[in-house]
Parts: sequence; C-alpha cells; structure tokens
Amino acid sequence: MTLLAPLGLLALLALPIIMLLHLRRERLRRVVIPSLLLWQQIPQITGKRRKFLLPLSLLLLLHLAVAALLGLALAQPQWLGSLFATSPTRLAIILDTTTSMQAQEQIGPTRMDLARAEARELINALGASDRAVLVSLGPAPSLLASGTAGNRAQLLLALDRVQPSGTGANLADALTLARAALDGQGSSGPPRIVVISDLQPPALAALPAEQLEWVQVSQAVSNVAVVALTAEPRASTGGFDVYARIANYADQPTTVSVLLFGDEQAIDNRPLQLPANGESELTWTVGADITGLRAEVDLRDALATDNVAYLSLTGTRPTQILLVSDTPARLQRALTVLPNVQITVVDVGAYTSSPLARTADLTIFQNAMPPVLPSGGVLIINPPPTGSATVPVPVFDYTEPTSAQLNLLPRVPAGVADKLDAVSLESVEFGQLAQLDVPQWLEPRLVRGAEPIILRGYTGTSEVAVWTFDLERSTLPGKIAFPVLIALTVRDLLPAAPPTAVPLGHALEMRAAPRTTTVELIAPDGQQQLLTAAPTVLSEPLFTAGIYTLRELAETEVVFEGQLAVNAGSPLESNLAQRPMPIVETPYLATVQGTGAASDAATEPQPFWFIFVGIALAVLLFEWLYVHFRT
Repeated sequence: MTLLAPLGLLALLALPIIMLLHLRRERLRRVVIPSLLLWQQIPQITGKRRKFLLPLSLLLLLHLAVAALLGLALAQPQWLGSLFATSPTRLAIILDTTTSMQAQEQIGPTRMDLARAEARELINALGASDRAVLVSLGPAPSLLASGTAGNRAQLLLALDRVQPSGTGANLADALTLARAALDGQGSSGPPRIVVISDLQPPALAALPAEQLEWVQVSQAVSNVAVVALTAEPRASTGGFDVYARIANYADQPTTVSVLLFGDEQAIDNRPLQLPANGESELTWTVGADITGLRAEVDLRDALATDNVAYLSLTGTRPTQILLVSDTPARLQRALTVLPNVQITVVDVGAYTSSPLARTADLTIFQNAMPPVLPSGGVLIINPPPTGSATVPVPVFDYTEPTSAQLNLLPRVPAGVADKLDAVSLESVEFGQLAQLDVPQWLEPRLVRGAEPIILRGYTGTSEVAVWTFDLERSTLPGKIAFPVLIALTVRDLLPAAPPTAVPLGHALEMRAAPRTTTVELIAPDGQQQLLTAAPTVLSEPLFTAGIYTLRELAETEVVFEGQLAVNAGSPLESNLAQRPMPIVETPYLATVQGTGAASDAATEPQPFWFIFVGIALAVLLFEWLYVHFRT
C-alpha cells in the first residue's frame, strides 16, 4: 500500500481533540436538582484532587472512528495491485492451423472442428469489457481477428473461415504476435494465452503456466502418407527417373496400392508393402514429354490430403544468350557446356540490328560496349576506352601486371547468390587491367591490390558484371577455373528456375527475370495472384495442394512460363501420434516470464480512499440514529 497524500494523516490529530472534548464534557456534566442548599453543607475535599476518568462510551468510539476514517481518506491510500479493482481480461487464442489439424478423429469430427469448438466456447464466455485476439499457428502465424465482446460476431466468423493448411508450427512467432496484439489494445488487464493444438506442449522446463494454457484436441491415430516425390533428368536417354517415398505411421504393417499419373494420364499402379512405423520407396522412369506428375496412395485413412503428392517437371528455365564479339571462339566453347542454353553470336557492328538485342536473357559483350544497357543479365568483358552513356569510361589506361595478391571482397548487392569464393584464381595471370571510372552502382568483387578485376551491380532492369581484363592477354582461358567462372557468372546474372515443389502453407520465394514487371501465379482451383516483380518475388502462403502455373510478364509479353507443385505430405505433419510440438526458437518464453504488460498491470496503483469515506458516512448515520432514537 502507498499514500498519495501523506500530509492528510495530519487529520488524525482530531483524535486527541475529540478525547479532550469528551473528557471536558464529563467534568462539566449537568445535574438537575431542586435546590443548592443541601450542596452547600457538603464539606470541601482538601486532600487529593478527584480524578476524572475518560468514559468509554459508544458515542466516543463512534466519533473516534469517524475522525480516523476521514484522516486516512485524506491521505489517499492506494494498493499496488488489483485488490479492490478488477481489470478486463485480455484473451489470446492461438489456433493450430497446420495440415495435421485436418485429420479425422476416428469416425467423428476433425481436429480442427474440435479446436473451433474450444475456441468458440472461449469467445462466447467473454465479459462485456474483455478483449480477445485470434492468432493462427502455422509456418507463418497471422492475426485473424481481434476485438471485445461487442465484436463477438467478427471473431466467430474469422474462426469459421480459417482452414488448416501448413507444414510446421512456428510457436515462437505466434506467441510474440499474440502478446503484441494484446499490448496494442491499450488494456491493462491480465493476459490469458490459450494454445489449441493437436500436439502436446513443447518439451521445455519453464512454460509460464499462469499465463499460457495448452488445450490438446487429438488422439493417436494411424496414417499413411506420400512424404517425398522427386525426379532427376536422364542425361543419356532423356526423360526422368522418378522417386517416391511412402511412410506408414501405424503400429501394424499394411499393404497399399500406389498410382502414378503423368499429365493426368495413368502410368502405373503398383502394390507396396509398408512396415509398421516405417517407410518404403518406389522408382519409375517417365518420358521427357511429361510436364507434371501425381503419385497417389489408394487408401482411406485419417488424413486424406497427404495421400497425394505432386511434382512439376518444368523445373528448368531456358536461357537465351546473345554473345556480341568479333572473336567469340573461347567464350562460345565455355558457354556451350551449360545446360538448357541457346547461344546466338553476332559481330559487334551487328548488335543493334539483332532481334535478340531486346529479348535476350543474357547479353555478353567482349571488347565492346552497348550504347544503352539491355534488360536482363549483362556481362561486359574488357570494355573499350570509349565507354557509353550508361557506363562512362572517360579515363582508360592499361596497367602493368603486378604480383599483388588477389582479394575477394564481400558482396554488396543483396539477394543474389554468389559462389565466386569457390573458384581458385591465384595462379591466373590477368595481364593488363583497364582503369575505369566506375559508377556507384558497380561494386568491386575481386581486386588485385587497389585495381578491380571483377565488378558486380545492378541498375534499372539490368544485372551487370564487368571483367576488366582481356581474355586474349590473360592465362584464364587455359585454366580449369575459366568454365567454372563462366558458369558461376551466368548463374549469378540470371534467375534460377522456380522450385519444383513447395510445402503446403509456405510462400513462394524466387527471383524473376530482370525485365519482368508482374508475376502471375494461378492455383489449381483457378484462383490468381498477381505479384510484384521486385528483386525477390514473395507470394502469399499457398494453401491449396496441387500444380500451380507461374508466368513472368514484361507488361503483356510472357518472359517465362512454368509450374510448381504444392504438397501436404511431410514427416512433420503426417505423423498423427501423440508427441510434443517441436520448437526451434524460444525468445518469447523468457519475455512471458519476465516483465511486461501483465506485471505492469499487477503493480498498477488502485485507489481505495472512497471506501474509508463510505464507512465514515455510515458511522455518522448510525450515530445520528443512536442519538435521536436511543430514548
């Protein structure tokens, strides 16, 4: 307890004053007698003086109580807590939305149905001033809804709309998001965080039980799933070698039929023996004309969505390379070994009239410079001294070869893969280097002393690399490092093909072609996402299993079209046994046990002076009644 106005205790000085007044009243008590004649005959007491004792009457006690209560009230006492005041409850419901929540418990409802029932009961129990937030627990947790009891309809609607789809539960991020949402509501009530999941609490020793409640809605059930489907191209005969892995999460062995479809046409139907709590594998060989595969287990079990796996076989991105050179032999030989590339060679003088000057994925200039950098990847080898308006070279000299050590500098442009440090160039003699007036967007990547050998950067829609040495005057073309350096440079300047498969509930993350303006992603059910072609393309989480169509557009022109698969089966989600939730990061758990909004609410001063005033008024009323009605 604390006193907001301690000087108010001076009012307690009224207590001795009241006692003196009662003592004086006792000494000066009136007595009604018929005459004073008899009193005059009483001899005066000359010895000890008569002691006047303070009578302990009910009126004295009532007056002292009123004075004491008012004096304490003037000091404005406050409790450091919520002893006399209750705060609204702040409720956070973290709902597991991973794929395993689609599993059906025996013949009854799904795990998500049971979780919704638990969450609905919590929402319906909200008080008038209570607040609640609803957070999804998946690979990328999100805030689904928030509000008070007045927003109960919106909370229940968001609860009914959420669908379980996702591989892996990021509990740390979900807890952090729930706490941030509660703190953002501005209420000082105690937090209550309820996690509803089909898994057990994570195996941690210090979960804050007073703030975190765990509700498990599952029983151990058996399940069979296709947990892997991959393919490798056959370099010799063409086509693909397909590999599938099927898992049995049950205590008894079983036999299933595995069907393989190519472009929705049946290819094979094969029986497969699955051991108890084990896995089995199958392989096939399919033709090069197939673009998509589907492997399916012919079985009805608790979780149907992981009985099917999809795979896109369009995982390569064809590359059109335009080589602008008057001496292209060495470069052309090194480029020919790269997979899935088409090379067109033009003379330096014929570059501007080439139809590929605008559409090539990669343009290589040897001993030449374009008037304007083309879109896409650009590799400039030994730029001439004249330069251009885009890459100015007003000063151009050749330096004498030096023995200075080569230094690999950190990569400045972010978001682009770089494996240059894997190439050994110490034994290469680069010869004379060009002295360039380098623009700010070009950063040195490999230097010899203070002289740049390789520069890298991007501007506008161009990814640019510059080699400042002449291939004809260096020893690089005769080294094994030459084709490796060419391959790494081409890979660095061009975006990789989209992934062949993405786990359900995860987002697509990729690089598009530099001149791409829009990325179109079409789901198996026909729903379309239009994504901005930033340096990194990032989609919304993909919640539909199947084959997606991907198109990269430069305005209305299709730059690239491919496919990617989204699969639900995984060892993490298909195992429906009773087990703790895996958790990797736990920064939030320390925060929950430490200080925060909850601890601040627990120590917030709560005034209660009005209680003293109310009791004092009640005592005064009782005194008034006692004085007027005691006779």
